Amino acid sequence: PHGDAVSMGMAAETILSERMGYLSPEERFRICALIGTLGLPERIPQGLSPQGIVACMKGDKKKAGDVLNIVLLKKIGLPFVTHDVPEEVIRQTIEELQG
Repeated sequence: PHGDAVSMGMAAETILSERMGYLSPEERFRICALIGTLGLPERIPQGLSPQGIVACMKGDKKKAGDVLNIVLLKKIGLPFVTHDVPEEVIRQTIEELQG
């Protein structure tokens, strides 16, 4: 369902925010723990290919031309949109959430 995809995306973008140096590990932990506490999925099912997920993201309405816009967090409650996240880092994050 769409709501599951949203919560998994929130977890992925939280991890990406930490990896890209914007969000502290403590805030990442706090957000991911809250997602889990609410009973929302934060893990991506093993059967979904990271490349397939990235391909779907490229078809998302938030995309501008060939640029993939990603919402990251500077801190809790302070999101921003960027297109500077390398695809390989996105794929690695998806794989981590499948593990």
